[in-house]
Amino acid sequence: MTTLLTPAYRLTVGHRVVDTTVEPKASATTDLIVTLDLDAWLDTAVLYLGQVGGLSPALDDEATVELGYADDGGFTQVFDGYVDVVEPGLLTRRITAASPARALARLFLDQTYEGQTAGAIVTDLAGQVNIGLATIDDGITFPAYVIDSKRPALAHIRDLAALSGVDAYTDSDGKLVFQAFTAGNIVHDVDYAKQILALEVDRSRTKTGVPEPAMPAEEEKSLMSQPHASAPAVPVGLSPHALTATSVPAHRSTSSARICFA
Repeated sequence: MTTLLTPAYRLTVGHRVVDTTVEPKASATTDLIVTLDLDAWLDTAVLYLGQVGGLSPALDDEATVELGYADDGGFTQVFDGYVDVVEPGLLTRRITAASPARALARLFLDQTYEGQTAGAIVTDLAGQVNIGLATIDDGITFPAYVIDSKRPALAHIRDLAALSGVDAYTDSDGKLVFQAFTAGNIVHDVDYAKQILALEVDRSRTKTGVPEPAMPAEEEKSLMSQPHASAPAVPVGLSPHALTATSVPAHRSTSSARICFA
């Protein structure tokens, strides 16, 4: 006979803590949705709170979500961020917390880097908004790289990750990761109809946002055989001001899985 586990969570907002394993009836939420995404980050946690209880989040309160099961004890932290939106309602309140990467989504600047690695550029951008760093790989080295204010720093970091073949995301502690995935280091034992109730897999082809130069073969051969002293050896940055050749959007195939856990 299959026995379903009992989901539990520990929610910390500001100085208040709600732990459903300590107080089974202490839940102040009617719904809790945590979204973690390697491609379309920011990570978010959305809480729907009833109009009872003393949990009253305020803007910029630190919010931490830990998930687990009441049956075997223990929690795993899955989200750390800050309250970004508070929407009051007649029956419920909707609270949205975003990961610290929200600061990068709001950072617009014009800056040029010379002789820097992708990791060094990412480190500098993160430092300008005081985001904690986890593992930062060097990635490739650019003779010159242009950051323009037409797009947020977050978009530039995603471009650098695509060029360097690494993943860029915030971990469960809210720290920025810029690292190539080599092999998983955690093994999860899950069973259908026990921990997993439903599974959906979606495969799609999306634009990376990184332009790829589209140059005729004859022109490319001519440029390679007759270099000019005033021309850079490689395209400078990814800014529209720096790319002079006609470009076409780059695409990549992605797979996503939607898993419903008990």
